[in-house]
Amino acid sequence: MRATVVVPTFDHGATLERSVPTALAQTVSDIEVFVVGDGVPEVTRDIMARFMAEDRRVRFFDNPKGPGNGEVHRAAALREARGRIVAYLSDDDLWMPEHLEELDALLADADFAHAYPIRIEPDGTIADWNVDLSLGWYRRAMLEGGTNFVPLACGGHTLDLYRRLPHGWRARPEGMWSDLYMWQQILSVPGIRAVSGTRPTVLHLPSSLRLGWPVERRLQELDRWVARIGEPGLREDLYLAVAARTARGQARNWEALQEHRAALEALTEDRDSARVAEGRLGMRQAELVDQLDRLARDREEERLSLEGQLTGARRELAEVTGTRTWRWRGRLLRTPLGGLARRRGAGRSRPGAS
Repeated sequence: MRATVVVPTFDHGATLERSVPTALAQTVSDIEVFVVGDGVPEVTRDIMARFMAEDRRVRFFDNPKGPGNGEVHRAAALREARGRIVAYLSDDDLWMPEHLEELDALLADADFAHAYPIRIEPDGTIADWNVDLSLGWYRRAMLEGGTNFVPLACGGHTLDLYRRLPHGWRARPEGMWSDLYMWQQILSVPGIRAVSGTRPTVLHLPSSLRLGWPVERRLQELDRWVARIGEPGLREDLYLAVAARTARGQARNWEALQEHRAALEALTEDRDSARVAEGRLGMRQAELVDQLDRLARDREEERLSLEGQLTGARRELAEVTGTRTWRWRGRLLRTPLGGLARRRGAGRSRPGAS
C-alpha cells in the first residue's frame, strides 16, 4: 500500500464531509484513510458511518477525549498502518488531487517531506510560509525557536522512519503545537533526510484565524474552495500568488540586504576610525613608555653618581682617620690637658660669652 492518511478530529464534525473526500479523490488510489477521533460529537459518528459504508478504504477510530489534542490516539492508529508513507490531513483543510502523488515522489529519497505551505486568509487571499528544510536555519528555527513552517496537512514521512522514532505521537507540552512537537522529534533524528516541496498542493484554512465562526460559515467557505479545486485555473492562481509573494519577499530581502550593507559600511568606517585612534593611542603610549624609561635611566645614573660620591667621601674619611696625626690627636684629647682644651673651646662657643 502506498499511503496511510491520518485525519485527526475533535469537534468540527461537518467539515469532515469536505476534507475527507479530497483524500479519497487522490490520483494515488492505493491508500487507507484513518479518521482518528478524540471525543467526537454524535454528528461525527453519523458522518463516518456513511463514509465507511461508501468506501472500504476509510476507517474510523472512535476514541474518548484524550490528553492534549489526542496525540496518543494517533500513535495507536499508526500501529495498524500499512502504507509506505504517512500523510496528514486536518479535518478542515483540503488537498489538491495530486498531493499524495507529489508527497510520495518527495519521500522516494527522503524520510520527511512537505508540500509548499500556503494558507487561505479569511478574506480569501493566499499567503505562504517561506521554508527550505535543506537549509540549517529553517531546521534550527523549528527545533529551537518554536516556529512551525509546516502545517499538519502539508507534512508526511515514511512509515519506516516513524517506527524508528523513540516516541512517535505523544501529548504535547503546554503551549506547543501538536504538529510542531512531532516535526521536532523527526528533525532531531541523526542523519534525517528532510526535503521541502515547491508545489502548493494543500489548501490550509487555519481554524485559529476563524475563531467564533459558525459551522455554516465554515462550510460555505470550504464549498467555495472545493468548487475551485475542479477549476483548471486554480493551480495557475496558486502559482502566481506564490510567485508574486516570493518576488515581494525577495524585494524585501534585497532592501534588508542593502540596509545591512549600509550598516556594515558604517561599522567598517567606525572600525577604521577606531583603529586610527587606537594607533594614535599606541604611539602616545609608546612615547610615555620611552619617557618613563628615560626617567628611570636618569634616576639610576643619579643614584649611581650619589653612591659613587658617598663611597669617595667614606674613603677620604677613612684615609684621614687612619693617619698617625689623627691617632695622636685622639690620645691628646684623652689627657687632662686635652680635657682643659675642650672645656675652653666649649666656653668660647657659648652664646653671650665675652
